[in-house]
Amino acid sequence: FRDIHLKSLNDYKGAQTALQKAVATNDLFVHSTSNGATVPALISNHLKLPTYQLVKSATGVDNDPRVVEARDLAANDLTTVAQSATTYLGTVYAVQVKVCKAMINPTNAAERFAEALQSYSGTIISGVGSTDLNRWTPCITMLKAAFLQELEDLNLEFCARQAKAAKAKETKATLVATARQDAEMIDAIKPVGELISE
Repeated sequence: FRDIHLKSLNDYKGAQTALQKAVATNDLFVHSTSNGATVPALISNHLKLPTYQLVKSATGVDNDPRVVEARDLAANDLTTVAQSATTYLGTVYAVQVKVCKAMINPTNAAERFAEALQSYSGTIISGVGSTDLNRWTPCITMLKAAFLQELEDLNLEFCARQAKAAKAKETKATLVATARQDAEMIDAIKPVGELISE
């Protein structure tokens, strides 16, 4: 039973870590699209018109109306693809967060734990020739309740760590912004000659 408990506990902690990473990835993506850019650099860096090299004697190719029209059409198509890719990637990251949140449902995890214990105990009981496969069910029910409490406590600790990390990140961002403003104020009061010499 101990091995099943440790595996179930490690799986749950792994799911918490996966959720943390999924949320961070989603937040980073959302932040990259909310800074005035409709298409984040992650996508726009990959979607570009191909480069080409012309022979020296072929002058005026870039300005030919057919080339200009084809280039404009391709650029418009790339814009459409970039917007679709942004929507697609945003959806992927949002769904990933939902899937990870479902993985850390303590009730479901406790149920899986109890099912694993029931299967294991059934194998042992039937292996010794007994027909009462529900013999350990009362014990498993109590272990399930204790495991559920343990998972709920883990969730509280996880949420507290997340809140503390978010607060630290916010404090750091505030300190950086304040330091930047202080530096700008110092530069603003310097004489022009001193700024030029720097």
